[in-house]
Amino acid sequence: MKTLMIGPFPPPIHGMSLANQMLKEGLSRNHAISILNTNTEKNLGNLKSQGKLTEQKFLMNSYDVV
Repeated sequence: MKTLMIGPFPPPIHGMSLANQMLKEGLSRNHAISILNTNTEKNLGNLKSQGKLTEQKFLMNSYDVV
């Protein structure tokens, strides 16, 4: 079974990205996992757009699906 995970992954390390990383590592032991990293910002500077999936973020990261 192949699973696609969509969400923020480290860096930067914060609650959601760390949780997604831990879940990915746990699931990859028994399943094929692909990720779509929605975290295009490598810092936490723009708090207004943090945590929101925009079309630009989706398109910039769609090539990362492995």
